[in-house]
Amino acid sequence: MRNELQSLPTPSLLVDGARVERNVHRMATRFSALGARLRPHVKTHKAIEVGRMQAKAGMHGITVSTLAEARAFAAQGFDDITYAVPIEPGKYAAVAAMNAAGTRLAVLTDDGEVPASLAAVAWAASVTIDVYLKVDCGYGRGGRS
Repeated sequence: MRNELQSLPTPSLLVDGARVERNVHRMATRFSALGARLRPHVKTHKAIEVGRMQAKAGMHGITVSTLAEARAFAAQGFDDITYAVPIEPGKYAAVAAMNAAGTRLAVLTDDGEVPASLAAVAWAASVTIDVYLKVDCGYGRGGRS
């Protein structure tokens, strides 16, 4: 096995498929028991196959950290995506285009001025874009107080 590992090109991803399946089902079961919906973040695994496992287990939508991740998952049929980095004006057109193409790409912001300017872009593209407001609840991790 060691020689096989040494011969792999880098970077390479090695996955214990059974463990991934167990973890996916454990999370799905836990959230279902709580009556909550889990929208998993794909920034760590970045794997379409794992995203499909999560969807099959009943998880609803995905969360991404980049628009490239959003485009890659949308191209594989994921149509309910949240972009978890505060949106900035340079990305409005890309978000509107993805929504126009049939992907529900929701965004978030910590800036009270963003919804109005994003709405103008959405209006021009004849789409609706869901926006979540990120609020600092006192932990200083993000959002505005």
